[in-house]
Amino acid sequence: PETLDLDDISLLRSIDEASIKSLGGTRTTDQILKLAPNPESFRICLRFLKLYAARRGFYSNKTGFLGGVNWAILAACVCQLYPKASASTLIVKFFRVISKWPWPLPVRLKEIEHDSVLNLQVWGTRMGDNKQLMPIITPSYPAMNSTFNVSESTLWFMKSEFKRAQEICEKAQAGELSMTAVPTEPAEGASEPTPPTEPSLWWELIQPHQFFAEHSHFLQVYAHAATAEEWRMWEGFVESRLRHLGVNIERYSYSCGGMLAIPWHKKITPPDGIAIDGTAPDDPTTLPHGRALFFVALMRKPVDEKNVAHKQQIAKLKQQHGGKLPTPDLKGAVQEFKNKLLMTCPFQRGPSMHIEVTHISRAKLPDFVFTATKQTRPAPPQREPKAKVETEAKAKAEAGAPADAATTDAPAPEEVKEEEAPAAAVAAAGVKRKRETDENGGEGNGEGLTLEAPEVGSPQKKTATTRKAFNLNLS
Repeated sequence: PETLDLDDISLLRSIDEASIKSLGGTRTTDQILKLAPNPESFRICLRFLKLYAARRGFYSNKTGFLGGVNWAILAACVCQLYPKASASTLIVKFFRVISKWPWPLPVRLKEIEHDSVLNLQVWGTRMGDNKQLMPIITPSYPAMNSTFNVSESTLWFMKSEFKRAQEICEKAQAGELSMTAVPTEPAEGASEPTPPTEPSLWWELIQPHQFFAEHSHFLQVYAHAATAEEWRMWEGFVESRLRHLGVNIERYSYSCGGMLAIPWHKKITPPDGIAIDGTAPDDPTTLPHGRALFFVALMRKPVDEKNVAHKQQIAKLKQQHGGKLPTPDLKGAVQEFKNKLLMTCPFQRGPSMHIEVTHISRAKLPDFVFTATKQTRPAPPQREPKAKVETEAKAKAEAGAPADAATTDAPAPEEVKEEEAPAAAVAAAGVKRKRETDENGGEGNGEGLTLEAPEVGSPQKKTATTRKAFNLNLS
């Protein structure tokens, strides 16, 4: 009935935990609206923040980022700090506050309620609550953390995004960007809004994140099923468990200096009749009825200057491995993810429900990945003409032969020719490897690079001892 007050705690008596959680969504929404001053400015601010998060690639509670209720609580918190501010001012203040927030200090709109009659567990009373990385507490009773899915990797990514947004806001306050010029609604038949005629704060904030262009290595999770009914259940379950893969990678890579696993927040469905590698099979009917790709970007964990323990660990690892970080082996992380996925499946898994996890470099991503996400594939690096490169390599090889001869006994003319031949062959092999690396966009297939910690500024040397970047035998 319309007269029913859902904020009445007595409604929670004699109902099960599932029903309490079901009512919690509505009760939390009502509480947020009551606790946020200036509701009109709050709504406008929240709408912009959701648009910003979606275009920047981290609007998804399921994959370990922030969802709708999380953004609403954060926006309401900033509204409480600036109760009379306009919507535009609230957005600027939002990034200033959140970019400097000392996580894991919890964000909450009011004091946590306790009820001696119902005696329900609230946040802060359970074991492990103090270990959560980004607690955003719901205002309704029983209070709980709405961001328990956040991992170390997704928190790092969101912090970097908030820092970027704060830097853009500072440019606007310095007069470099306009705060009045706004993009217009998309034209008929267009999906993108029309940019303003002058540099704009709002347009810069919502520039799409080039996720696949900014990262070089990915784990590709391919889920598929033969029938529509099986795919409907399998797709949602795999997506809800994808965050566990990132947590496994963080844990298994700890002994190698740590890695971050940042998921792309949406699934990518290959076009009809196209395989996941971008090719068209001879018989399209062999493709599964339901299929989707999920991607997790891999990168070395940045060294935090304030984290003394991590700095010491990195220095010790490099000392033990000749100045380089050891190769991370992620096979155990992937296998544990697969096993847990199968063991915790809440329904009878059909024979056609499968999942495949493979390592893929940016150069090997199919074109439909960039098309579906409206991102731009980076152009391959400019290469010098083949003849010029080979001529320079041959000249260097020839120049090196007399220098070697000058430091040893002078060989006979026949011996000099025998020594020049292997030197020229080595130089030619080096040229070939350089061309192969350039064709792959400087990345290779994951076996030709060593990802060093970000603070190392020296160029990477591709030698026989650094041919493997990841030990990713994921079969």
